[in-house]
Amino acid sequence: MPTKKRSSTVTSRTKQRTRQSDTPAVNTQISYETQTILVVLLLFLFYPVGIILMWLWMKWPMWVKLLIMLPILCGLFALGMIFFFVSLALRGQSVRENRMIRIQQWEQKVQQASPPSNTMLTPTPTYTMPGY
Repeated sequence: MPTKKRSSTVTSRTKQRTRQSDTPAVNTQISYETQTILVVLLLFLFYPVGIILMWLWMKWPMWVKLLIMLPILCGLFALGMIFFFVSLALRGQSVRENRMIRIQQWEQKVQQASPPSNTMLTPTPTYTMPGY
């Protein structure tokens, strides 16, 4: 009896294998042409996703990928320059403010250290013309 069960399980397995081989294999991978079309459309419609998929899927030459990324590279360079010049301006402003504060403090010390002057300022003479 156990042999019959064994043979029936073997035959059922072989039937399953033949059924699986009869069904066509479904290819879940996207073809290269479809990937190319999808990447180009995404580069026009949604640039960041297109850039990511371009680097992951496409086997384009490096100069083409860098040429397509040129707007991002220029934008990052411009952003860096803006931050650089703003930081220079802010640092320059704080240096000028510190200099002005030091000058004011020095003037106050000079005024406090100098003895009071007893001489009064003489008024400037006014000239009047005769007949007026």
